[in-house]
Parts: sequence; C-alpha cells; structure tokens
Amino acid sequence: MREEFRRATATANSQLAAVNEVVDLTGLSSELLDTVAGYVSKVK
Repeated sequence: MREEFRRATATANSQLAAVNEVVDLTGLSSELLDTVAGYVSKVK
C-alpha cells in the first residue's frame, strides 16, 4: 500500500511540474505579445 502511495505521489508531482512548465510558457508568450504590441503601437 505504501509503495502505491509513493508512486501516486511521484506521478502527481511530475504532472504538477508539467503544468507549471506550460504555465511558464504561456506567461512567457503573453509577455512577448505585450512587448510586441507595445513596439508596434510606438511605430504607428
């Protein structure tokens, strides 16, 4: 039983890490979009 719990915890942790990676990527891309939008509006 304890081994199953340990495995489930490891799985949950890796899923959480994957979610955090995706969140980092979306945060990064939205920052990039904001920067590009700001640059474009200055050029106009």
